[in-house]
Amino acid sequence: MMGRKGIKILILDDEPDMAENVRRIVEAAGYDALVETDGFRALDAVEQERPALVLTDLRMPDIDGLAFLERVKSRHPEIVVIVFTGYASATAEVEAMKKGASDYFSKPFRPDELVLRVEKALARKAAS
Repeated sequence: MMGRKGIKILILDDEPDMAENVRRIVEAAGYDALVETDGFRALDAVEQERPALVLTDLRMPDIDGLAFLERVKSRHPEIVVIVFTGYASATAEVEAMKKGASDYFSKPFRPDELVLRVEKALARKAAS
């Protein structure tokens, strides 16, 4: 777990229970977690906090995950964005990857799977 403290991960999910579960997983793995349930507040948090990585839900009422991804990547291409969804589709996955997502996966997921995906995405960023 060396070097994880101080690495900020922003979690965006309009379902508070899911956002809280993801926060617990991320913090248990040693990362600093920020949680938002509103896409526009999450965009403000990106500007203020400059997280290393963002975990965003795909389907949300205010701004969808793909639009959120696009806004983050256009302003901060260095921020790693991972999209997760309860409504996985190949079309959405292709769109997310085209728009700059480093990963895309389905809910529900195992805690170890989430941590592994975060670690791989951050390792790819560090290597580039």
